[in-house]
Amino acid sequence: MARENLHRSNWQEYEDLALNERSIDLSLGFDNDINDKRYLRFPLWITWLFPPEVTYEDIKAFCNKVNAPENNSYDGRRFCAMVNSHDDEGRRELYSEISGIGHIDSCGRFLHNCDDLKTQYQDNKVQLLRNYRFNLCPENSNHPGYCTEKVFEAIAAGCIPLYWGSNQCPEPEILNPEAICFVKLGENNDSTTLDRIRELNTHRELYLQMACQPRLLPATADIVMEYINHLESQLRTIIRNA
Repeated sequence: MARENLHRSNWQEYEDLALNERSIDLSLGFDNDINDKRYLRFPLWITWLFPPEVTYEDIKAFCNKVNAPENNSYDGRRFCAMVNSHDDEGRRELYSEISGIGHIDSCGRFLHNCDDLKTQYQDNKVQLLRNYRFNLCPENSNHPGYCTEKVFEAIAAGCIPLYWGSNQCPEPEILNPEAICFVKLGENNDSTTLDRIRELNTHRELYLQMACQPRLLPATADIVMEYINHLESQLRTIIRNA
């Protein structure tokens, strides 16, 4: 199962998702356009959000909780958190740009300045993010379909994601793009983008207007369940034919 963007130069030796190996029964990844009966698009973020035994009712309850207005708040939250382990190209510059609006608590190894993730929340990122209005959560690289757990953790915590990746169209059947602030990585963000974040941070009603709209689209539970059922069916077939 691919958890990285295998189209990056440092991963390209694995870009075929092992499908050139005839011994592979099933390959999982992010790509949408691979035509091979042994390949299944199964985004890794599903495994971060849901246990293997999840039911449709569980997924629906998660969606309802995320979309509920009470999942979001303005008062008592700090400006922004970032949790990254390393500096991919442009992350340092993006951090600097957003820091011009307010202080960013960097709780990962990269640009570390806050210990709360470990000392207060025992590495529970969603619980940490509940203390912030925004989560700076760019992907480590850009490719169509490559969307990780980062944006989902932000919305689960009631943060507005400051997001870059997936050609600025992450999971279009699932995520409401109007609930995401899209930023640029590897190039300067224009004043319109930065002024919008600044405005949302300083005007409570504007912030809540954006944050309290549904983050997940109506078909989300059905789509996630279809992914899981399809994977289970493929695995059962492989085991039956072994």
